[in-house]
Amino acid sequence: MSGRQALALLLAVVAGLGAVAGASAWWMRDAVVSRDGFADRAAVALEQEAVRDAVEREIVAQVRDRLPAQVPRARVRDVVRRAVDGGAFDVALASGAAEFNDALVRGAPTSTFEIDMGRVLDQTDPELAALVGDVGRARIARVHAGDLPVNPKRAADLVRGLAAVGPPLAFFALAGALAVARDRRAAVGAFGLAALVASLLLFAGLAAGRAAVRDEVRGGTGLSTAQARDAAAAAWSEATGGVRTVAIAGGAGGLLLAVAGFGPWGRRRR
Repeated sequence: MSGRQALALLLAVVAGLGAVAGASAWWMRDAVVSRDGFADRAAVALEQEAVRDAVEREIVAQVRDRLPAQVPRARVRDVVRRAVDGGAFDVALASGAAEFNDALVRGAPTSTFEIDMGRVLDQTDPELAALVGDVGRARIARVHAGDLPVNPKRAADLVRGLAAVGPPLAFFALAGALAVARDRRAAVGAFGLAALVASLLLFAGLAAGRAAVRDEVRGGTGLSTAQARDAAAAAWSEATGGVRTVAIAGGAGGLLLAVAGFGPWGRRRR
């Protein structure tokens, strides 16, 4: 193999890795790292049955603890379910998610996801709200940065950097590979193979992250540990859905390009 062809293959591999990493980071930056994107993801995650059930149970338990004993739990549960379906809860959820995201991204030692249930109950059931008094904020989740496998602030900085550098790096590296290659089919195959490997690594990372999140989650006021872990796993899957899509597309496209580039058909025998 000539030095020129070796350089072309190296550039193609860099392009394949950069394409998959850059595309997944681009999605994560806009959908998870940014406060607006994170709030939107929280709203979408709430549509998952396990997440919705966990949120309702936790809020019911915390509100019930602040009520007189004669107020039936069934009434509280009915009010909370109606509240979760209302617009006031959507606003409170978006605000709480944005504050939680801010704390995570700036590297706060402890980040708490809270929802202002006082205002929500005022608009859903004023009579019950009067009984509760100042119900304040209901805690949905609390994250200690020291318990996480990666530092959230550093991870957010890495995502922003990959999102900015990855796509242009992939474009120019692939263009350079095709420009200098003596065998362009092999360069395309190397690009596809690198994209396939990067996609498989993404799948492995997503699975490892989901397992790590489940292991660290504990029960709450109204939740068992098993229920909390099911909700966390569902929320993780929803939060990383775009990355999974990139991995599927990158893996499928990479496999096709690798086969097309390194396959024996169409090549002349020497």
